[in-house]
Amino acid sequence: MRRNSRALLFLVALFLLSTSLVLTWPRTAEAVCCAFKATETFYFDEAKTQFAGRCIDNPCTGSYSCTGTQTEYSTLTIACCQQCSG
Repeated sequence: MRRNSRALLFLVALFLLSTSLVLTWPRTAEAVCCAFKATETFYFDEAKTQFAGRCIDNPCTGSYSCTGTQTEYSTLTIACCQQCSG
């Protein structure tokens, strides 16, 4: 009985040690987004199936442009256009 409890204690200690090592292992650094490109797409219908126009605001290139028609039906897409170290 005593031998089994020592083996069990050893296994529990080994499990806890390996778990703590995995949790404290350094992770790869992830880049942080510094600027976002916003694209607003306009549609003629509420179902958003008939394309009407698009506006793009891109601070990474310093540009803002619109084409087509701006309507009340739109979707907004935001994406990272510049990553900075963080």
